[in-house]
Amino acid sequence: FGETAQQGIIREVKEEASLEFNPKFLGYRDEIYPKIDWHGEVLLFYGEAIGSEKVDGKEILDFKWVPLQEAAKMKLAFEHEKSIQIYLKLKNSLH
Repeated sequence: FGETAQQGIIREVKEEASLEFNPKFLGYRDEIYPKIDWHGEVLLFYGEAIGSEKVDGKEILDFKWVPLQEAAKMKLAFEHEKSIQIYLKLKNSLH
């Protein structure tokens, strides 16, 4: 509470991966799950992350980096692969 979406993504990337992040807003998408009566708005950011990743062992037990094309084909939680697909479609026009 009390922070902008941009401030929140900077904080979360720092907390979860120990990386500095300079976000640029890409857009948003809806996540609608009628079976559990839930509707969320996903804000999409892209940008450069700086530092060497070190994940928070309290919340994240295992991770690995994969190429974006591979991640876009994976079945990810909350259909996050759709967010990656949006980025991949637009990435050449972003600057």
